[in-house]
Amino acid sequence: MKIETQNGFVRLLEGGREQSLWKKNSPDLIIHSYLRTVALASLSWSGFNDQRKGHALMFGLGGGILCRFLARQFSNLSLDVVEPDTKIIQIAKEHFSLTESSIQNLRIHQTDGRSYLNKSTQVYDMIILDAFDAIYIPADLMGIEFLRLVHSRLKESGVFIANTWVSPDLLPLESATYRYIFSPLYDIRRYPNTDGNRILLFNPQKNFYNSTKKNISHILPIHAYIRENALKADKRISYKTLQEKRYSLYIAAHKIRIKEITPPFASELIYDTNADFLRRQAKFE
Repeated sequence: MKIETQNGFVRLLEGGREQSLWKKNSPDLIIHSYLRTVALASLSWSGFNDQRKGHALMFGLGGGILCRFLARQFSNLSLDVVEPDTKIIQIAKEHFSLTESSIQNLRIHQTDGRSYLNKSTQVYDMIILDAFDAIYIPADLMGIEFLRLVHSRLKESGVFIANTWVSPDLLPLESATYRYIFSPLYDIRRYPNTDGNRILLFNPQKNFYNSTKKNISHILPIHAYIRENALKADKRISYKTLQEKRYSLYIAAHKIRIKEITPPFASELIYDTNADFLRRQAKFE
């Protein structure tokens, strides 16, 4: 693990890959496009518009960029973050200025995600999976058993967001496995998908409503609903230059495609017993 600081940017590098990128004098910017897609998915939670109280759980800390976003955009949201690597936690605090005192209602738990869920009885409005090891998502966070556990910890209106990768070997298996537990389930990707990330979103809302104007609400497709909320979210972010404006969530919302994942599936499911084998055999393009 390596930290680089240059031209006001802080980079967390691991295995030659950039894991987190943060601009110190513009702390609310989300520079990585895949994280902007995760952020957009979170804006689909119905609690965003009325800023109601809620509780979120996130697997994977990194530099804490997403933590900062959630704290800024969801003022009444308490956030539990699960991170097994003590070094990552130390780096986030020392180099990315992420502390439980600087981010309101943040609690960082040094443990693995599966153990945390097994011990916790808390139910959540939002659960976000953004955890990778040297190969892929850890095997114990990939299968039916883990996803059932996640579903049991969601409130009735709760959303689940998972950052996955477009692997031709894993994609049909993941689609079938997630859809076995979660419905409706959406596939969200940046277009063109230069990152390779695929964001999976479970949101049980039957209808998405725009802002009420003169006591009139209109049902919107999920994509239009996210675009509208992205415009609101941008107003809470300070874009200091035209160059920074390219990281706008509203602009990002016009560069994603959302498709509902539906049966039939001609694929096996992922379980604890085969998850590690499948991810080790997969090719990631």
